[in-house]
Amino acid sequence: MNSSLARWYYLVRLRSGVLEGSSRAHIYPRTLEALPWPKDADRHTLGRLAVLYQELERLAQVSRDNPRAWLLAEVERRIEDQAGYRLSAPGFGLSFVEWQGAPSMEELLLEGTVLQAGLFHRLDLKDPDLARFVYLMLTSTEAERVASGELQRLFVPTDYRDLLAVYEEKERAFSEVREAFFRTLAELDEAVFDLFGLTEEERRHILERLSAFPLDRLRPRYPWEVGRVRPPQGLHGRSVPIRGGL
Repeated sequence: MNSSLARWYYLVRLRSGVLEGSSRAHIYPRTLEALPWPKDADRHTLGRLAVLYQELERLAQVSRDNPRAWLLAEVERRIEDQAGYRLSAPGFGLSFVEWQGAPSMEELLLEGTVLQAGLFHRLDLKDPDLARFVYLMLTSTEAERVASGELQRLFVPTDYRDLLAVYEEKERAFSEVREAFFRTLAELDEAVFDLFGLTEEERRHILERLSAFPLDRLRPRYPWEVGRVRPPQGLHGRSVPIRGGL
């Protein structure tokens, strides 16, 4: 079902419906029933598929351990312990004069220590670790805009550097798992192509068609994309308890 051949077939040949705004395709029972199956399936290839899908299942389980979810859980614990500061705390020495509006989250960029959105919103966080941490927190939210007030109330744990170091170590390991997941998917594609006896030209056509607009917008939901991680309560948008001064 998640092979390139099956996706190409139900999107192009069966003209499956698409959920508006989600880039996801309908898989109705009639669509499933209409998918082809080789008359004389090669047992060796079927065995190869079974092994690859077992590996894909293992990688899918591992890949759900999203480092960003871990980071937000750690931040939430520190919020409960009041072990941190608002981004606007005097000790950070930041000026929010150049961030007065509420630009779109899609415009948000980080260049060195400078957080910016479009031409008119800019915040120099001075410390690269702080800048990286703030950017991670903002891009983990479900908000569509980055309002000045919310930015100033953003919670920063006292040990944010240590959290960031562990996060980046987890992220490196997580990236390796994702790469292995995509390699396994590519091997599965080849096994399915072999099962149906497709030529190199046919394989190339299917992969190119799926990678071109508009079909490139329709892809499986990967295990680490089950849902956008919800930020902890108090991360921003309301007052956060603060312990001591900075």
